[in-house]
Amino acid sequence: MNHYGFLSSTDSTLSLHRPVDQQWRLRGNRSIQGLQDICARFPSELHDYIVDFLHNDRASLCACRLTCKLWTASSTYHLFHNAGTIHVGRNNFLQFCELFANHPLGACIGRLNLKSHLSGHFKGGTDETFQFNEHLSRFTSLPRLKYLRLYYHYDDLRPSFYSALAQNFSSVTDLELSYMYFASFADVLRACSALPLLRRLALINVLWRGPSTSDREMYPVFGELPVVDLVVDYCYVDDALFCQWLASQPSIRRLALGRESSAALSAAILIPLCRTSHLPPLFIRSNFLPVSDAVKLPVSLIPALLERLRSRVIQRIVIFAGLRNPVDLDRLDWQRIASLLAGLESLRRVEFYFSAHETWALAAIDEKLRPRAYALRVANLKGRHCYSLGRFDR
Repeated sequence: MNHYGFLSSTDSTLSLHRPVDQQWRLRGNRSIQGLQDICARFPSELHDYIVDFLHNDRASLCACRLTCKLWTASSTYHLFHNAGTIHVGRNNFLQFCELFANHPLGACIGRLNLKSHLSGHFKGGTDETFQFNEHLSRFTSLPRLKYLRLYYHYDDLRPSFYSALAQNFSSVTDLELSYMYFASFADVLRACSALPLLRRLALINVLWRGPSTSDREMYPVFGELPVVDLVVDYCYVDDALFCQWLASQPSIRRLALGRESSAALSAAILIPLCRTSHLPPLFIRSNFLPVSDAVKLPVSLIPALLERLRSRVIQRIVIFAGLRNPVDLDRLDWQRIASLLAGLESLRRVEFYFSAHETWALAAIDEKLRPRAYALRVANLKGRHCYSLGRFDR
């Protein structure tokens, strides 16, 4: 292992870190030497077993793989592929490029999180920079990469960015764009179209400019993307343009929406979506309906959305709402909600997540929804309102 850094594991995430002190280095070297001796002592067929047995000492395992030539290709793949997400930011960008560029290990990376920062934008930073326009082209030799997250870039994206996406990340199927700025919605689609195998897309706080309200009749007609799963939690300029595109996408089968627009616009968009023939009702994992007040959705709209559900397969409905005190419960037409839920014969579970859960909420809602044939849960919204592609995998 060289002096630039090492790989370590925290939970299920692989990260590149800065060098450590000399005392740790001595202990780490002994551990590496011990693993090298093991590799030399046992036949190559046992390497996979050793990887599993020493799984918690992943830092030494990774260092051993980089220095020991006895590791088999299958053991390397077993150790690194989809073991976690490798994070690269401004502080370890150069180390990553030196460590993985044209190295066989790069062919085993399945998940990559790239965080761009402009130089000097945070306290304690170094002189290193990592910007997508200049440096995305350096990420080469990643043939098995499936998941890519691009995080934090509020500068104009240049043609070099789109070229690097097409040349270096053609194997990506899952793309998350977080806190990104685009000149137009067409540029967002341009980035997505650069990935021919893209099937899952997340747009989290993605900004773009668009035509004014008076120019909406001049909206262009955008092409289709083969995206099946779409997660959107955004704050941008022109959401009507986005909705026009969304309604025209026949491939989307699972959709999670977060909103930061006005309540009136949310109602105008969400209710027609529930009527769209090619798109099942807003759901996650086949039978899941998020209705989020965290997205400025008025709770009075919940019955209107439930009324649009005519599906005979929905088994689970989840409602996210703001609830601060018992008075907020009276804002909902519970008699109508209870009747609508009772009309869904396949329904097995209903969950309410509130931004400020109190013990009184469970008893109150339990009373308002009786009698019922489905299970009921009331819990805190904390940690459950974050939108990402991971929602579809839970």
